[in-house]
Amino acid sequence: MNLFDAIFTHDPSSPAIHFGRRKITYGELRAETLKMAQVIRSLDVEPGDRVALLLNDSPEFVEAFIATCSLGAIAVPINMALRAEEHCSILHNSGANVALMEADMRHDLLTHAPEKLRSLKNVVSVPSLEELMAQQPVVEDLHFPEPANDQPAFILYTSGSTGEPKGAVHSQAHIFYTNHTYCREVLRLTTQDRLFSSSRLPFAYGLGNSFSFPLLNGATTILLRDKPSPDVIARVFTDHRPTIFFGVPVVYNLLLEHHRRGKRLDADDGGDRLVRDPRGGQRLYPERP
Repeated sequence: MNLFDAIFTHDPSSPAIHFGRRKITYGELRAETLKMAQVIRSLDVEPGDRVALLLNDSPEFVEAFIATCSLGAIAVPINMALRAEEHCSILHNSGANVALMEADMRHDLLTHAPEKLRSLKNVVSVPSLEELMAQQPVVEDLHFPEPANDQPAFILYTSGSTGEPKGAVHSQAHIFYTNHTYCREVLRLTTQDRLFSSSRLPFAYGLGNSFSFPLLNGATTILLRDKPSPDVIARVFTDHRPTIFFGVPVVYNLLLEHHRRGKRLDADDGGDRLVRDPRGGQRLYPERP
């Protein structure tokens, strides 16, 4: 199934994204994703082309990822925390010919190692991207092709802790397989759930937690640009009341230390399911009946 169609079968008035003070419904996200798809097509992106995403966790990231995969191109989310030389290496290795990026990344990348970026034809930073989208009408009959299950959809790069980051190619079917297995069999989401993940969208763990799991099931994802420090996480719990929180062990250790310093994590009447990195194999709170 096409990713665009799979996501936008839900009630258009239901909340899809909480982002700071913004609450974006499925209907609003659909309209913006159609505009994003038109912008990407205007950049001469063809099926099979790589589109690099050097974007913070944001509605723009979500719109670009859905639009890219739905057009038959290949999304390449890139960890914002990597060094400039690592960003250049990934852009070169992936063969991306279009990059959508935060404004502060553009100058550093284009001056760091331009000889490694010869495949890039277009680099669009967020202010220009927003302007391009604002100029687009919503074209309801925009055609998204039906992909083959084994068709590449996105490439995720490793952290680089064991050497140069390496790209793992994921097919269109992978997006739906993880949703049908771990998400539906373990998480058992409802449309009332609000999901928040300390792992970011360019990581496999974060991409499922904050993107495919909530949006394929009509739930709400909570996104933020800020690095998820204990203070930031505490603020998200207070402001958005996530029902499911995902974290890796180091994050839970930081939250425990945060608590020991007398800064209470307010999860009352909100998050009743806190989920650890599945490698830890431990659920901190019982599953709902």
